[in-house]
Amino acid sequence: VIKEEFMARIQKGDHYDAQVPGVKWVPISSAELAIKRVFGTNGIRSDDLGEEGQCRIAAGAAEILATQWREAHPGKELPWLMVGFDPRPQGLNGFKPGEMGESRAVAETLAAYGFKVLFVPKPVAAPFMISATGRNVHPKDIYAAVMRTASHNEVVDPKSGRLISGLKLFLNNAPASDALTGPISARINNRELAAKAPRIDFDRAVASGRIVVVEDGDENDPDTVDFNRLEHVFDLQKLGKDFRRHFPELKIAINTMNGGLSKFAVRALTAMGFKEGKDFKAFNATFMNDPSMEAKMTGWLE
Repeated sequence: VIKEEFMARIQKGDHYDAQVPGVKWVPISSAELAIKRVFGTNGIRSDDLGEEGQCRIAAGAAEILATQWREAHPGKELPWLMVGFDPRPQGLNGFKPGEMGESRAVAETLAAYGFKVLFVPKPVAAPFMISATGRNVHPKDIYAAVMRTASHNEVVDPKSGRLISGLKLFLNNAPASDALTGPISARINNRELAAKAPRIDFDRAVASGRIVVVEDGDENDPDTVDFNRLEHVFDLQKLGKDFRRHFPELKIAINTMNGGLSKFAVRALTAMGFKEGKDFKAFNATFMNDPSMEAKMTGWLE
């Protein structure tokens, strides 16, 4: 369904509001729906979804994805899903390793539906999450990826003062299509179904192999996967020599995607023969619109 049709459907009657704990039904205004329910840029975002709301959205996605998989692959076990996040839902101070509760909860929900879940415990860029669902790209052959992000919204809602968070869904090397997000939307707005969001304990799922946590530098690490793809396509040493021949005074300042893929950028330029601190420097901006970042980058280049 296109956006207008989707809005028309979900504005009829009372609907489940994901911010409300337990099973409670309240009418949602058109203004609220425009923020909380539309899969704009293939996601749902709000300033008050909370852990429970995100798990219920994840449950809707898991149920529809499982149905789609079983119809296309009868008799086969459910595939791998990936769960990742960028720093924006963590707050203005950016990512801290101990603040992954809601991301872990989303992984618990997907695992409870029988999927194998690859969990990335560090900020990751959306383009990697998208490309990881392409054919023959990731070692785990990822079927779909779920990402916690504030998208390109403000980090903090200017009216409520609360953090904005949400989920995005990718598969087939692209954002989820309307044909998929439509049924998911119907699922999370169904009174009976929305009350069901099963979870499996994260540590128990890790022990059983249902959830696999990416280790820094292993074959599943986004930085490693993307570097291996780059190295497979390009002769990096030759590429670096060509750059330095044509641009002998070249200095490179990098804003590494909200901290995601920061090691990949350093590794790629190093493989091209550039020296960190002399030829290039990576600036890990907490957010894309960090007002201090441009001054820091241009200051170093000067």
